[in-house]
Amino acid sequence: MMPTSVTRERMRETLTRAQRDPVWWVENITGFKLWSKQQEILRAIADPGAKVVLVATCQQIGKSVVGSLAFMWWLATHYGSKPIITAPKWTQVEQIAWQNVRAMHERAKQRGFAIGDTEPGIAPKWEMGPNWIGMGMVADAHNNVRMLGFNSLWPFVLVDEAVGVSRPIWESVLHLTGPQNGKVLALTNPIDPSSYFAQLWREHPSAVRIRVSAYDSPNFTAFGITEADIQSGEWKRKQGGAPLPFPAFVAPSTAADYWQLGGRRAEDAVYQSKILAQFPTVGEQAIAPLAWLTEACERRHAIPGDAPSVLGVDVAGEGGDESIVYHRHGGRLVRVLAQRGLDRMALVGRVIELRRKTGATAIHVDAIGIGDGVASRLKELGEPVRAVNVGEAAIDRSRFTNLRAELAWLFREHADPHGIGDLELDAHDDRALISQASSVRWGLDSHGRRKVESKDEIRKRTGRSPDDFDAACLALAPVSAAGVVDLGLEDLYAPSKWRR
Repeated sequence: MMPTSVTRERMRETLTRAQRDPVWWVENITGFKLWSKQQEILRAIADPGAKVVLVATCQQIGKSVVGSLAFMWWLATHYGSKPIITAPKWTQVEQIAWQNVRAMHERAKQRGFAIGDTEPGIAPKWEMGPNWIGMGMVADAHNNVRMLGFNSLWPFVLVDEAVGVSRPIWESVLHLTGPQNGKVLALTNPIDPSSYFAQLWREHPSAVRIRVSAYDSPNFTAFGITEADIQSGEWKRKQGGAPLPFPAFVAPSTAADYWQLGGRRAEDAVYQSKILAQFPTVGEQAIAPLAWLTEACERRHAIPGDAPSVLGVDVAGEGGDESIVYHRHGGRLVRVLAQRGLDRMALVGRVIELRRKTGATAIHVDAIGIGDGVASRLKELGEPVRAVNVGEAAIDRSRFTNLRAELAWLFREHADPHGIGDLELDAHDDRALISQASSVRWGLDSHGRRKVESKDEIRKRTGRSPDDFDAACLALAPVSAAGVVDLGLEDLYAPSKWRR
């Protein structure tokens, strides 16, 4: 492993140090400069008293890179080990974690260090010698059994995107690494408080817990930017025009955007998870948990030619709210208008323009207040419009308190991976919708019917109006493939090709 001829004693000393100090190994072998939290994670893995290391991180902080480096260090410095990289999806294993392994191996080669006699393959497999192998495998039922066969004197499992890993897989991981020398490193963005990772975070008796928030990042600490600076806007003066030390990491401007989108509240689910690296406190009370909406950002399906194509229109009232229009095509939602200051007739003109541009066959307008005038004018002009009063009684009065609760629950079903599960969002363009949907709360009334916060209740609690969420719910309201139909039980609940 050393680029020059050295004595056996020196080799032994070097190997001993490498096993004890992964930070030294990474920086000297790969030349990769670790920042403070990455160093803390690697040193936790090397601590003989730490068997399980749980890491909750904000977004864009280099967690997958440090995980891959930990895997490489373990494989290279523990003879006969069989470390495993696992994650909920194959793309996360092959295209992210394993590509990091290959890239870091190449860095070491360029510095004159050959890590072992072989190279990591294109497929996630690296054979260092007889019974000395590193592997990547997806965390599924098949590999749950296969994983248990990777016994060695030095078991190690890297669990990336750990909130998406099921309890049975976790039980296998903990069983495999149970021997004295075993280690688990789990890294994730804490989006799901109901996950088994969250349970381990709360309850594991001896786990080392490391939280990495955006405010720990060099992009913040280099300028002395604190959360108070993000909230006040002082961060702009502190950063000035200076470039970020780590351009690929989360930026102060991103934290400020999430702070604003979350209604300037530290308890906003997206801000908590993506910036503070905390589990959302709303959790299962949310009409659409953040974990589901995150999955919706990764979901892409071919859309059938006869899939519903609908515009949902939330008309701005007084007080500076935006008029919002979402286009729904199948399960895909796209915000096509967000504008303040439009009078009713100007909004009518924009909606007609958007209907022609998108090819929508139906327009659903929130008819409460001034929205009724918009719907009436669209109807006069022969547009395929339906005025929807969400304050009216629900279609299924035994299950929902009003139509607003019913349509919000339909949004939830489209987002639920175990429900209809066809919702498709964009992680950047739909940040407002994601923030609002993960914060709107539901509950039960005294009759056991589902209820959802009113718009005024949400505005009072969060300081913002859920206009994007309301427009999206209108766009998802049921229609026929040919156009508008009366909302009926057979339309809202009957199975269809768009409801998996």
